Amino acid sequence: MKNAKKKKRRARASNFNGKGVVATNGEDEESKALQALAEAFSLASLDDAVSAYNEANGDPDIAA
Repeated sequence: MKNAKKKKRRARASNFNGKGVVATNGEDEESKALQALAEAFSLASLDDAVSAYNEANGDPDIAA
């Protein structure tokens, strides 16, 4: 009986930007950041999260 060899997986190309976030469409990143801020500010309104995001120049870590 032959030993079954596992098939090697092919390396996938990624859009890693070095910041720990996979780069995608700019709108997708912004909507994900706004969604995360809305969860962080669960008692605040979405308008408050959007204004915090804009004041932080698009950086969700600073906005939080």
